[in-house]
Amino acid sequence: MFVYSCACPEGYTGENCTRQACQCQNGGRCHEESGRCECPAGWAGDRCELEPAVLYPRTSPCSAHDCQNGGLCFQPLSGDYQCRCQPGYAGRYCEILGSLSFEAGGYVELDSLGPTRAPVNLTLVFATRNGQSGILAYSAGQLGHVAAELFQGRVRASYDVGNHPVSTMFSYETVADGRPHSLQLLLQGKNLSMRVDQAPARTVVNEGKREFLEPAGALFLGGVPPDVAAMAARQWHLRNATSFDDLETAGDALQLSEDESDEDEQEIRRLEQLFQRARIEVNQESINEWIDIDLDDPGCLQAMLLNGQPLDALKAHARPRTSPGCPGWDPPACLDHRCKKGRCVPADEGYECHCRQGWSGPYCDKGKFLSLSRPPLPRLLEFVLLRIGIKSVPDLILVIYGQ
Repeated sequence: MFVYSCACPEGYTGENCTRQACQCQNGGRCHEESGRCECPAGWAGDRCELEPAVLYPRTSPCSAHDCQNGGLCFQPLSGDYQCRCQPGYAGRYCEILGSLSFEAGGYVELDSLGPTRAPVNLTLVFATRNGQSGILAYSAGQLGHVAAELFQGRVRASYDVGNHPVSTMFSYETVADGRPHSLQLLLQGKNLSMRVDQAPARTVVNEGKREFLEPAGALFLGGVPPDVAAMAARQWHLRNATSFDDLETAGDALQLSEDESDEDEQEIRRLEQLFQRARIEVNQESINEWIDIDLDDPGCLQAMLLNGQPLDALKAHARPRTSPGCPGWDPPACLDHRCKKGRCVPADEGYECHCRQGWSGPYCDKGKFLSLSRPPLPRLLEFVLLRIGIKSVPDLILVIYGQ
């Protein structure tokens, strides 16, 4: 049997050199197989960026700090102490768990959304590399539901306040590409508006006698427990009852009726045709240039907000098969750079823009002026200048570089 081994170039690791190596700091070493940083004694964090705990004198504010959940107390040269939080935690004292990684079958169970008589705004920032299907958010009442799930790489939103049939819509944008995406759901009365990233919002109205949704159960994020999945299957609330990054159990997903499934397929084909006409198709090769697709990587919720306030997973009723933070989901420095007329180059802290000739500024967006001393003018140009009343040529001519 033929056996081979790969000698990986710098920055990559793994059996086939497919995993991007970690970027360890402060003397940390990258483990060849796991791709994780092995930190020196006292240092912590995904990149060994968290300083060792320091023994402060009793007069120091850090001698009696209030940092929680493993947060490290830091005393700047002036002012009060600061808490440096472990991955996933936030807040003045690291008291909020607002970022989670999901494994297959994971979910977060939170309090009910409440009636949609008043506006309800649910915002999620998520990332998944293999989430072609699965649940992002789900909440149901006795007579209706609201759901957002991944379907063939797009967001499928459904809304039912108790008026038949269910109202559904799809995002134009594809989101199962490993990049962070924001999803905003605004519920008010019969209306559901959905916005993905910075694209225009889409809205559906669940017409009928009932005026608003009254969720009786919990709000689930990232997935649902088996009993809720069975209920959603019976009532056709969800097209797929798996966790939003769960391919292992995708074969056990609920199936819709043939008519409803055909309608979804037709809507996806319609959206793809619109994308083709607009020439904004996703180029998978360009995605693969910067991302290391690994079907075992968990999905990630980087932010969870309800009516503008962070949702705290520490207050969740349940959150099985989840872990704090989103290790490995930091995008490359030049992924969303702002360089206009120049090239993005990764730097120690973020990136730098190397401008083309004639452009300047932090983002190469300011045109420069180039001075020439007494340049020779073609006779035709001299004739034109004389015709418009200019009898002498200035010593300097400003040549402006533009698009």
